[in-house]
Amino acid sequence: SGSTMTREDAEASSAEEEAGGKSSGFAGLLAEEEDASTEAEEEASAEAAVPAREGVSRGAAKRKKKKKKKKEVARREREDEEALLAAAISEAAQDPRAKEEASRAKGYAAFDFGRVDATREVAARLGTGAGAGRRRGKRRGVFPESFDGDFGEAPTFARGGVRFEGSRVVASDDWTAGVDELSRCRGDPNELATLCAVRPFHAPTLTTTADVVARLGLAEEAWPLCCRSLRAFTTSDSARQRVAAGTFRVAYDDVSAPLFEAAFAAARLAGMRGAPETSANLFKFCLSLEPRLDPKGVLMRLPADLIVAEEYEHCLELFDDPLEPWWPLVPTVCLCRGLAHLAKRDRPRAVAAVADALAKFPHLLLCLLDACRVDPDASSFRDVVGADHFSKRTWTTRQRRAYDARALPRALDVACLRTRRHFKDNLDLLLAAARLVADSPDPADFHAKLDLVDLVWGRQADHPPAASYARCPLSDFTDTFEQLGPDAAAGFDASLLSPEAAKRHRDHRLRRRPRAVNGIHHPHDDDSLDLLADLLPQLPPDLQAHVQARAAAGASPHELQELVLAELHHAT
Repeated sequence: SGSTMTREDAEASSAEEEAGGKSSGFAGLLAEEEDASTEAEEEASAEAAVPAREGVSRGAAKRKKKKKKKKEVARREREDEEALLAAAISEAAQDPRAKEEASRAKGYAAFDFGRVDATREVAARLGTGAGAGRRRGKRRGVFPESFDGDFGEAPTFARGGVRFEGSRVVASDDWTAGVDELSRCRGDPNELATLCAVRPFHAPTLTTTADVVARLGLAEEAWPLCCRSLRAFTTSDSARQRVAAGTFRVAYDDVSAPLFEAAFAAARLAGMRGAPETSANLFKFCLSLEPRLDPKGVLMRLPADLIVAEEYEHCLELFDDPLEPWWPLVPTVCLCRGLAHLAKRDRPRAVAAVADALAKFPHLLLCLLDACRVDPDASSFRDVVGADHFSKRTWTTRQRRAYDARALPRALDVACLRTRRHFKDNLDLLLAAARLVADSPDPADFHAKLDLVDLVWGRQADHPPAASYARCPLSDFTDTFEQLGPDAAAGFDASLLSPEAAKRHRDHRLRRRPRAVNGIHHPHDDDSLDLLADLLPQLPPDLQAHVQARAAAGASPHELQELVLAELHHAT
């Protein structure tokens, strides 16, 4: 028994030595592990050479063999993984586009597929069992199945979806036909919901309906519509991989606009439902689509949402490591930088950051005090608001072009709207920063910052977001959607948005495929069948029998439609 154990152990030891020889390329990285493994093998061999003592069973020897085999398998797997990693790095180094995308990817731009379910986040915060599988989407790399599983799979370009040619979105003919149908819609919520059932993954229809439904006060019904819109643009694996890496760039135009609108609306809805992490995650995704133009004005509110989600490092990176050089000149980014330092218990840096924001935007002090409902003349701010830097003359003369372009006033309003609840509880921070600026021995030190803000925000040709920010309505940055009125939702049938409604329309389309009568296909047959399905139950019994007899004789649906309309006209 002792000699058998010695021979088997020796064979295992030689196999391990051969495997160790194969990994000589990584000897420098794995030196410590190999030394430890060699010592363990020598001890095991020495123990195996000693004759078996009483009480030592064959089971112990087998367990040692299994343990050694597991080590060998683990070592080989590690070698394979390192080889694959080295090959991937080499391939990426040869592709200049991959190198550029890797350099442009930032942590705050990456999308976390495990944070796209507002319902599960709310359940997790409440401590209920429904939040246990909250990060299920991260493993699959898709949007949550509960949003679109009952509606089937999102169509590819060949089946009526869209495709990407670089960063440009190309729509299929069926997608364009859906846009035409939407343009003919009268705006009735039930009519929009019916179009969503007919085309369950048509993003223009879904985003329009989601906006109307949210304004009816039905946020729970609007949320799945936005998520299905996002899924319609991310059907390919490569698209989802770039979304997760934060390198999914999309040129903003009429075809891609629903993608931006869906991401922005979904983020707002998540925030309304009490899911700040999901909301910030979707806002980051919307910003990463087109960070140079930022057509939805995400950067004017994202830093404040990151503060609510307690993602302070990402909030600081927006200022310290921006994707675009003008990001540190956005008021919300500057203010929330100070709030992030305050949340990290670094008050000196917080005061300095808020003071830097006030030095760039003198009007911001009065705007914040007004938003916090603080009277500067009856508070501790009375002395600082009278300083030359905070006077109206400063921003009307040194930043005249920026205010004439109208984008900077909108950015200041949004900054106050999104940060007022934070500064309302930290007025001492705002006062300390204002005094730091007012007590500066040389106010001329701030002139360079004032002129830079005026240059960037006052020239729309060199600063494209200035034009888009001026067009962003202030209502898009509130915590709720503007409501259409208490009676607007009275006649709305929410069941039209259900998977059952979509299934009924899908089955109906399968039944009404174009037919040929006497070898000739009538182009109006599909529309005629829809009209007949609605009119036939309302006809008198004798006319129903007549229509059915003509249909049995081979009349086309178009002919039957003309017959029914003629009979109805004659009866009236």
